[in-house]
Amino acid sequence: MRSGGSLKYIIFFFFLGTVFSCNLHRNDITGDIDDRISDLKIFRTFLFDNSVNQAYLTYDIAGEIYEDSGTETPSGKAVLLQVPIGTVYAGLIPTFTVYGTSVINGGTAVISGVTPIDFTADQVFTVTAANGTTQNYDICVRDYLTPVITTAEPPIVNNHSDRPYECTVTFNSSIDPATLQISDFG
Repeated sequence: MRSGGSLKYIIFFFFLGTVFSCNLHRNDITGDIDDRISDLKIFRTFLFDNSVNQAYLTYDIAGEIYEDSGTETPSGKAVLLQVPIGTVYAGLIPTFTVYGTSVINGGTAVISGVTPIDFTADQVFTVTAANGTTQNYDICVRDYLTPVITTAEPPIVNNHSDRPYECTVTFNSSIDPATLQISDFG
């Protein structure tokens, strides 16, 4: 009878040890996940939303987020937004989602969809994680090249199957015009 009693104690302590070791292991995993989450400081989205920038834009402009832009930017992380030529850069309001607790620009908190920023020069936005660590992002706004097509002879309707239609494509004054040849598709 005594051997059965000690076996019960052995089984009981084995079971108790297993439960405690599983709980400790689960807490280690949860702790690792909590540490990684509290260290997140990244932009998920960054754009100029037309609904809050109607004075400047006729449609949304989505930013391209570069998490590892190498030596191209001082921080190594960047957001590039390309806007139509002629867009006024001063006063644009960025809309963004972020993993982090705050976004700062020049010592001032930036509220998504609310805070106007002067983007005439590149800006540095600092994202702060829950654990207090920070990550800088260089926010670069550039004109995108909108082609302006000016026609040359022959006129738009090409009734001459022996020669291609030619037109000049001019991107802006700093780029030499290019000649585009279009064959008769008729």
